[in-house]
Amino acid sequence: MKRLVGLLIFVVALVFACGCNAKTGRHTLNKSVLKSYGKLIGLVEVNGDNVYIVSNYTSRSRVSYCVEGRLKDDVAKLKGKIIKVKGETQRIGWSGTIKVEKIVRIIKDIKKKKTDAKSKSLK
Repeated sequence: MKRLVGLLIFVVALVFACGCNAKTGRHTLNKSVLKSYGKLIGLVEVNGDNVYIVSNYTSRSRVSYCVEGRLKDDVAKLKGKIIKVKGETQRIGWSGTIKVEKIVRIIKDIKKKKTDAKSKSLK
């Protein structure tokens, strides 16, 4: 009888411990992925076949979104420009992905300002 009670307590404790660990693992994983739909403003960067829109690009807190979707090539053509796009974002830490549905507008060209500043300093 003592063995049966001891075995029952052991089984209950084992089931409880495994259940808590499994739930905690799933819970923290779901919290780390942030999904949203809306507009994103950022600098377009191209690295090989990958196209990125970098929000808060002047800060150390920049977040890079890898562009996906049918407008990826159109966004790549805007390399070095600050643009505003509309789409679904998924963020994990300092990076994420965006499925661009629409390029809302081109705000300004970063390269142009740098070359203008260089030409003024040469005069």
